[in-house]
Amino acid sequence: MEASVPFYAKHSNFRLTSALRTTPTAGDFPLLLDHCAPLFPSEVTVANSDFSLVQCDLTTSKVLGTFQQGHTDKVNALRYAGVSDNEHLAHAVITASSDKTVKLWDRRTGTPVADLKHQNQPFYSVDTNKQLICAGGHSEVVFWDLRKLKVALDYRDSHTDDVTAVRFHPRDPQ
Repeated sequence: MEASVPFYAKHSNFRLTSALRTTPTAGDFPLLLDHCAPLFPSEVTVANSDFSLVQCDLTTSKVLGTFQQGHTDKVNALRYAGVSDNEHLAHAVITASSDKTVKLWDRRTGTPVADLKHQNQPFYSVDTNKQLICAGGHSEVVFWDLRKLKVALDYRDSHTDDVTAVRFHPRDPQ
């Protein structure tokens, strides 16, 4: 028997099975799901097709909150910062969107802390280490300094197509 957890978007609800298969019951569809197992083992954040983000607790099957003032276009990437030794980054969720922004969210309040933009381009992937946020866009990889929230480095035309996945090395994030 497969357990399921209800997930709620702004206008609808979903069933999420333990195999991470979604079954929409009405309205919008969940597109992405991420969790931060070491810091918040029972919490997940879901990005829906209506551009909303919803946090849920897997243990209690309750909605923890909906992120407000969200994106205006598709969320292409979702990532918990997961930095346990930094109070602010421990509670950060980062999203990349076709609305040409990378947003840094405070998961406790569901509000954006920063809207990062560069060259008026959409972003398709995102990752972070303790100092930088990295996002992939149209044939470009952009790095923002987390202390200043300004572009630190960009690799223009480093690819011939959209950069749909970026990751810092797990053992050597520099």
